[in-house]
Amino acid sequence: MAEEEVVFAKAIELGEQIVEEPWRTTLSLWEWTKNQTEKASRDKRTEHRLDRYAADADRIVREALEMAEADGILQASLTGTPADCVRLTVTTLFPEIDWVLSGINRGGNLGADLYTSGTVAAVREGALLGRPGVAISQYIRRGVALDWGQSVEMALPVMEQLFAEGCPSKGYWNVNLPHLDAGESAAVIRCDPDNEPLDIRFRKDGDGYHYDGNYRSRRRTEGRDTEQCFGGSITVSCLLL
Repeated sequence: MAEEEVVFAKAIELGEQIVEEPWRTTLSLWEWTKNQTEKASRDKRTEHRLDRYAADADRIVREALEMAEADGILQASLTGTPADCVRLTVTTLFPEIDWVLSGINRGGNLGADLYTSGTVAAVREGALLGRPGVAISQYIRRGVALDWGQSVEMALPVMEQLFAEGCPSKGYWNVNLPHLDAGESAAVIRCDPDNEPLDIRFRKDGDGYHYDGNYRSRRRTEGRDTEQCFGGSITVSCLLL
């Protein structure tokens, strides 16, 4: 019964897609026929079978992918952690890629952040698989509006420099952008990641706990990335496995 309910729900979903997003209808039919979803129920009740659409859906999707690849506009959307996405891309989908790029992340990845950051994990996974990479993160001052266009303007020349320079074997770059006021410019500083912990404080709320630390109040080591980025500089760190 549960499987038949899923079939019914998918029929409703398909009807909505036909009206609102016709292109998605073909993708849904392709996905369901390729994976033979709810096979028992569809075999039991012929009106629910999808195999009659399998060949056409597969042809349409494959032709669309081939045309996109020929035009140089093929993109892939993956569900998984950043490291999972890089692992699949480098080993299976696009093994010919030269670099792994991750970001611009909303929020800094400075010092101790490196160990928990998905943005940095993506390029670290690329390095493990022999691809150089650049992780870029934008530090954000609480309560201050951010101009993402300015972030891009800061990031592009740094990326061009790092592409030209290359990366050591099993290495990757971590870049953090400062949160500047309008009209300000930033120097580019090569430095090591900080080795101080975050401001770790928690607040009890009923049966649970909430993080109550202040990112900017964290301890910092002179000359390292946290101090430099908080002070208005673009920080660039070369990390090795």
